[in-house]
Amino acid sequence: MKDLADLSRPGSGPIGLSRNLPFLGVSGRYLSRTLAELSGAPELSAFLDHQSEKGLVHHLHGGCDWLARTGVKADPDEIVITCGAQHGTLVTLMAVAAPRA
Repeated sequence: MKDLADLSRPGSGPIGLSRNLPFLGVSGRYLSRTLAELSGAPELSAFLDHQSEKGLVHHLHGGCDWLARTGVKADPDEIVITCGAQHGTLVTLMAVAAPRA
């Protein structure tokens, strides 16, 4: 088991992306409560099954609705679902750094 001091974050300096650490603070109790609530949800099994690489249709439309609140119009075909912020950052960097045909 790692020493908890090894998991601490400095208060200043560059942002380290080498480790995927959860945010500190009171979020732990909210996460525990949310996971407990989700564990009893009958629709949870739908998230545990194989998903399309494109994502769930209602998630794609939800992304469009969220962007629309900021004034950005998007089509569900333009939305990319990622598995968290680090995956989203990686996908974005790969897209902008990809060689153009």
